[in-house]
Amino acid sequence: MTKRYDEPKTPYARALSSPDVSDAAKRRLTTHYETLNPVALKREIVRLQRRLYELVALKESVRRREVQAIELDDIYDESTNTVFDDILA
Repeated sequence: MTKRYDEPKTPYARALSSPDVSDAAKRRLTTHYETLNPVALKREIVRLQRRLYELVALKESVRRREVQAIELDDIYDESTNTVFDDILA
């Protein structure tokens, strides 16, 4: 048995060579493809990744503060700093 593979192509090249894609769609793809700048795209991806990491870190810090506040509320009465167990006893 011999396996035969297609020539390697990008999705863009496959779309252009496909008979199922209309000529109008191919023209739109070509127009859009010609405006792409790989370096600018990479910069935008990195910028968005950094922003995502910042948002995750912010969410985590807020969550930690909320958990700490809940734990402290379980132990102390904020108005008197008295332990709730002492109040209930």
